[in-house]
Amino acid sequence: MPTLDELIKQEINPFDPITFKTGNFWGSNNQESIVTVDSIHQNVIEEITEMVGKVAGDKRTRGILLKGDRGSGKSYLLKRLKKKLNAKAFFVYIEPCPDGEHLWRHTLRYTVDSLIQVPEGQKESQLLLWLKSLSALKQGGLLKKLLGEKALFVNEFIKKYPAGIYQAKEFFGVLYELIKTQNSADAYAWLKGDNLSEDDLKALGVKTLIDNEVSARNILANFGTIADSTYPIVLCFDQIELAPKLPNGKLDISSVFKLNTALHNAELKNFLVIISIIQDIYQSNKTVILQADLDRLELITELDNISLKQVESLWATRLYPLHCQATPKPDSPIAPLDPSALENEYPGGKANLRDSLIFGGKLYDKYKNKDDEDEPAGGDEEEHPPKLPIEEFKLLWQAEFKKTREKVSKINQFSAIELIDMLKKALTVLKIDIVKQKLLPSPTYASYSFSYDCPKSNNAVGIFWDESSNMRSLAFAMKACQKAIDGKLSDSLILIRQEDFPSQKGKAYTDYQEIFQTLPNDHIRIDTASVHYLRTYQLLANDAQSGDLVLRNKVITLEKLEELARETEIFKECRLLQELGFFDKTPTTSGTEEELEKYEELEKYKVWSKDFLKVHQLMSRGTFERNIKNQFPEIEDNELNQVVAQLHDQPRPFITILDTSVTKSDQLLCLIPG
Repeated sequence: MPTLDELIKQEINPFDPITFKTGNFWGSNNQESIVTVDSIHQNVIEEITEMVGKVAGDKRTRGILLKGDRGSGKSYLLKRLKKKLNAKAFFVYIEPCPDGEHLWRHTLRYTVDSLIQVPEGQKESQLLLWLKSLSALKQGGLLKKLLGEKALFVNEFIKKYPAGIYQAKEFFGVLYELIKTQNSADAYAWLKGDNLSEDDLKALGVKTLIDNEVSARNILANFGTIADSTYPIVLCFDQIELAPKLPNGKLDISSVFKLNTALHNAELKNFLVIISIIQDIYQSNKTVILQADLDRLELITELDNISLKQVESLWATRLYPLHCQATPKPDSPIAPLDPSALENEYPGGKANLRDSLIFGGKLYDKYKNKDDEDEPAGGDEEEHPPKLPIEEFKLLWQAEFKKTREKVSKINQFSAIELIDMLKKALTVLKIDIVKQKLLPSPTYASYSFSYDCPKSNNAVGIFWDESSNMRSLAFAMKACQKAIDGKLSDSLILIRQEDFPSQKGKAYTDYQEIFQTLPNDHIRIDTASVHYLRTYQLLANDAQSGDLVLRNKVITLEKLEELARETEIFKECRLLQELGFFDKTPTTSGTEEELEKYEELEKYKVWSKDFLKVHQLMSRGTFERNIKNQFPEIEDNELNQVVAQLHDQPRPFITILDTSVTKSDQLLCLIPG
């Protein structure tokens, strides 16, 4: 078996910053087994666990404020809570809301999105588990009996809850459809607030949409009202420091606290609200929060720096897989890292959680490349600023883009305000000036629109994004668009929409033709792949703004991220941005379709391989193959061999292969500098 030093040569840095990312705890990138150290922030875990127990006991809604410095582990703590209390509560992860005026709808959407997730160890979604735990369905054999007849199901619930239910007949009817599989997808969509078509509404047996703050708030209230016998629903508001700015320059963080107060004042049952925020941002914007809203927080807790013993334990979890393979076994659980380096770096005996991981990564790189010259000192860095971490960013982009493609199959997974936020963030990268943050003169549709200065024509271009399937809603939307045109609020207006109108009859479609099939206005039919680009960047931008994005062992600011995105032209293949005129449309290349596809696939693998080898420099062929297959599961062995051969055998070799006498997987691939 290999020694630890031999393994270090073969493997990539286990402190790879890509694995620091947390985000939505319902995501597929689970790193719990790598980085969990139970003692870290255990006091906060116990405080919140106790609060969950209190809500479960008396069903009274409570609120918690979770503060911490950048990199202290707030998002990860929420993930740990979800894992620890998986069998005692239903967990909801709520991303930052781009517009406080839509917070109730945003909260409802993410509540339903989270409740349809299947918890670890369960076979059914949180929502179905929640439904089947309601007291109205707990009587022996009642569920089976009620599912045979919708009217009986609805009447039984109305008898159980004769008052306090918003649109009771429709709401309980949708719950019935959730349990039945035929219309469950439309039932989920209705609960989330999607503007379903008239035919879909008819199939569900409902007439109204959840298309405003009042109705969204009332539907959430329904969940609380009938939750008399279920587990608590934990609403986790993460990264709320990304709230939009108020006219006075302060952040509009107050809306989340107002929502918590509203849940309390309405005496809704069984909710636990956890509000997570960066400590210094909370302190500098605290004045926008009403004291009455702060008084509605039952617990205010803070994540402290961790002890050096805990840092060592954290490092040990990262190094454990290497130690398991090494012979002889290392004497220290953090070998090859030296604990004395910790004391020198953190003389106060405490460290920021993420910073300690970054420091571990630096020490590991230094050990692996111990024959290289030391990095220049800080003074030299000012004279010769470090290069942008281009290769690291490209690898991160590929990894995050892959996850987005796996998670996002439909555009209507997102609300219109989220889609607009994604597009605005992309235009900021392209240095496009936003003229009006909200364009359409309509309280309903203003947030679905904006205008920007077109650099080519110097004209103000209006954007309106709407994926509604409901003709009545579309009629109101077209009316708002016509008002914007009549008021000359922009020089042109572009509708972004994936599908044609659901019906070609009625005033909505007539207005659409008159507005968007007449120059200078236009209708761009968005593709799902474009949303993959926009969504991937939105998540990275959110992390950068919260101080949670790390590349080359350094925290990447939003400004630096925008620079990286421009330098690497990540949006160049985004068809929406091509249609808007920011990039040239991808040209058609000669050759058969099969030949082109094969060539493009091989080039994609080569580009990723070069970036990966530039970042990690030395590794075994087995490690390289494992990582490329993780990124591209579809790659075939002959293609993989082709990639390695081309990198090694080209006129100016990119890599050299060491130890050709050992097995193929143990051969070392070494980057050739230059």
